[in-house]
Amino acid sequence: MPKDGLDDRWFGLDGTIGKAARTLAWHDFRADRGGRACGPQSDALLTCPLRPDPGWLPKYASYRADGFPTDGYKLGSRIEDRY
Repeated sequence: MPKDGLDDRWFGLDGTIGKAARTLAWHDFRADRGGRACGPQSDALLTCPLRPDPGWLPKYASYRADGFPTDGYKLGSRIEDRY
């Protein structure tokens, strides 16, 4: 996190594809004081029902560092169940 704080300006879109729910988001990170660009991030999340209760949630995030040391990419997956 920058020493001048972090301002996260973002927007997102939610919707469905068949029975699956999807979320797409875009973030523009800037220093809270001074407004220095810290880089953008894009996210994608899909919630897929497996049966009536459990669901599978694949996730992807991409961060471009814009002058900071490291870009970042994350791919993850989660299975959740309800009792």
